[in-house]
Amino acid sequence: MSLDYKPDSSFFSKGISHVVNEANDSIDLYENQERLSYLFNSLPGSENPGIVISQIEKIVNRKEIPLDVVLFESKGIENLIECLKSSSTVVCRASLHCIYIIMLKSTFPHKVLLSNLHSFVRIMRGPSLMPFVCMILIEVVEHLPQASNTLLKNEHIIALVLSLLDHQVSKTMTGFLLLLLSRVWKKAKKSMVYIRETQYGVTFERRLISFLHNYVLYCSLDDIWVLYPSLCLFESCIKHWNDDCSIIIPNSVIYKLIELTDKTSSAGSNSLLPVIIEVWNIIVIKYFNELVLLDVIDVIIQILLRHCEIDKAPISRILFFFCNVSATNEGSRIIISHDIFGSAYEMYSSFSMSSKENLLFLFMNLLLNCFETMTNSTSFSSIFADCIDFVTCSISPDYSLVFLKSIEMINQQNSKILTDMDYYCIENALNDLIGSSETRVSSKAIIIKKLIEETNNVY
Repeated sequence: MSLDYKPDSSFFSKGISHVVNEANDSIDLYENQERLSYLFNSLPGSENPGIVISQIEKIVNRKEIPLDVVLFESKGIENLIECLKSSSTVVCRASLHCIYIIMLKSTFPHKVLLSNLHSFVRIMRGPSLMPFVCMILIEVVEHLPQASNTLLKNEHIIALVLSLLDHQVSKTMTGFLLLLLSRVWKKAKKSMVYIRETQYGVTFERRLISFLHNYVLYCSLDDIWVLYPSLCLFESCIKHWNDDCSIIIPNSVIYKLIELTDKTSSAGSNSLLPVIIEVWNIIVIKYFNELVLLDVIDVIIQILLRHCEIDKAPISRILFFFCNVSATNEGSRIIISHDIFGSAYEMYSSFSMSSKENLLFLFMNLLLNCFETMTNSTSFSSIFADCIDFVTCSISPDYSLVFLKSIEMINQQNSKILTDMDYYCIENALNDLIGSSETRVSSKAIIIKKLIEETNNVY
């Protein structure tokens, strides 16, 4: 660059402008922080709390303010909670909306809300307030799971939700209530034990199941707002309760689930398919024989195979369903008759890690139940080598255990298969499992390794 170089005058103006803008931003940030503190502090005793809350929300939405500091120093959340005692629905709704907006920007409010859950539950019966209360409670539960137990035991949230559902609230309100209940249910520790051992008991179970049956049976796919939480809750009920299949899942509900599985889109953020598959997974684990008697297993499989052909389908969850079907001899024969594994294995290299794990899990289930059919395949050794390699990738104890069972069966049924394989790879996999923190895995691996060494004279 020449010593005579003189930058264009705009160079200086741009630089000065940048510095001035930064300074202005700092001033604006400070002023807004001070203004926000002032507004929070002015809430108690304010003659127009609704206007104050509106101004608070504008600042919170407009600027990146260090909310945690302001909320702590001004007791902002506590003051907003006090506004919930107002006789004005407008003020209560404004306060709830403001709290929810703040919760999306800061984690500070959650602990404050944990000790004030009753203030929210108390006003849930107000139709215009219910959606905001539900969303706030859901946020608290998601961040602080202990809130679930408080809602269950101290606030009797289940009884309240059922009471509100009895009043035939709108579909939107129903969706909010069921979504809240499903989140509380999912996060609460030992919630099922608590429900069985308290005043809820069997009567409650029957009532809830009856509600869910109605929602599943009479909702269309357009009612996703109600269907989604209903199915989430339904999955939990099936998983934890041991009623007869005819009580918890009558035939009419099974046929409706098949219809929903067939008609729902398999891709997109609004797809119900993943949660429907989760419901099927629990059903097939607990009530496989009932599905066989209804002769619907093949129908479900064919529908899910069609979904697999669509881009962005939940392949991993579908493969997991096939794994659960293959857990029995009859289920494995059904899977083999559809050539599900062979078709899926052709795409193995393009699968996600979870899809690969579920596919290999499926292969080993088929091996355990249909040993000769699977080992007679010319590609058996190469596929089982993938199973061995995946041992170090899997984080699931269930995968490790089914792998050890497979090795044990091969050693018992046809130890030559192991002899023909690279024992060094098998030994490495077993050593990894011996070092597992899961006692049931490590102890099983020690036994299997010793058996293989004795059978094949490897020392």
